[in-house]
Amino acid sequence: MPAGHEDIGLPQDDEAFMRYRERRIQELCGKVEEVVSEKELIEKTKSLRMIVHFYKPEFKRCKTMDKGLEEVKDCFPGIRFYRVNAEICPVVARKLEIRVLPFLGFFKDGYFVDQVVGFEKLGGDSVEPEVLKKRILDSNIFKPISSI
Repeated sequence: MPAGHEDIGLPQDDEAFMRYRERRIQELCGKVEEVVSEKELIEKTKSLRMIVHFYKPEFKRCKTMDKGLEEVKDCFPGIRFYRVNAEICPVVARKLEIRVLPFLGFFKDGYFVDQVVGFEKLGGDSVEPEVLKKRILDSNIFKPISSI
């Protein structure tokens, strides 16, 4: 190891590094991560593809949406899933015109490209996993930015 460099535990060969990288991608894409500040949310929207659940902790429907997202997230390894308390990001909420919770914001390459308001088109008073998967598949998140 070169002088002045510490071993931080990363694999030394390319094959091991690629296995490590793939495992980390799966770990990060495989969960709905909590965003704790508006600044962090704005920074994360630069991600390739992401869905953000804007919620309020005491809303039963928001908890139902959380469960629905947990059920479908593994079907979309190329999408990062986040959740954020809508009250901590008033500027973003105002810009996206969020008036109803739960609210799913779909982002691609830094652009807001689609949304789900409440349980709109998801199955009434519940979130049906198959309906949610179809809604994500049909969203603008998979379309080229130039065609949106």
